[in-house]
Amino acid sequence: MASKVQTREDGRYYSKIVINGVTKIDLTADTVDAAHLLEGFTAHGKNGAPITGTCTFDADTGDATATAAEILTGKTAYVTGSKVTGSMANNGGVKGTISNLTTPYTIPQGYHDGSGTVSIDVECRRFEPFCRNIP
Repeated sequence: MASKVQTREDGRYYSKIVINGVTKIDLTADTVDAAHLLEGFTAHGKNGAPITGTCTFDADTGDATATAAEILTGKTAYVTGSKVTGSMANNGGVKGTISNLTTPYTIPQGYHDGSGTVSIDVECRRFEPFCRNIP
């Protein structure tokens, strides 16, 4: 049998039920409100009136500091309450070659999975005495 919210004759809701001097239900100290109750869920406020939740989040992102450039492309996150779509390239395992003594190898910006390598070109090895500082 389904229960029904009962109201008093004056249209107000019951917030406290006492039977034979024993408090059975006391909503007067409750702090729930629609903004803090998950969306679609129902409860009763401290005045006894039914409320339906409107909250759509489950984490406080107010102190988050990530930017789109720090989140992988195609991935999303919530930062200070807003949805952010990543723009950081996923480079996986980048491979590079040092081919001469004067041009540095530039590491591409973005995420690297740790399996990348950099090698020294054979031509550069001819100048082995000059390449000693290259690991």
